[in-house]
Amino acid sequence: MTDAGFLARRERLVRLWPYAAIAMLALLVGCGGWLWWKAPLLINPLAVAEAVRAGTLPDATAGLMAAMLPVVTLGLLVVMAVFVVFVTAMFRNERRLLAIVRTCRAAGDRP
Repeated sequence: MTDAGFLARRERLVRLWPYAAIAMLALLVGCGGWLWWKAPLLINPLAVAEAVRAGTLPDATAGLMAAMLPVVTLGLLVVMAVFVVFVTAMFRNERRLLAIVRTCRAAGDRP
């Protein structure tokens, strides 16, 4: 691959990275909205305690699983938020590096 081909490829990637961040941010907002909407229906500690007292273990297990679902979803939201921050940082870094390469090429130096 030539230098010009490599730089053209990197510039295409720089144009695509913000779209990846926007897509992950939309997914993050969608999952957060779903969690906000479903959490009151899923977490009911009184129902879980009542099922344990009544001796219905499958119901208690299902209730505990339902109580853990928001925790797992919150963990996934954190992972997606970290990914959005990472993609944004990579985008900024790549833009900075390409600006340095363009400056060097304009000055006549080979990168």
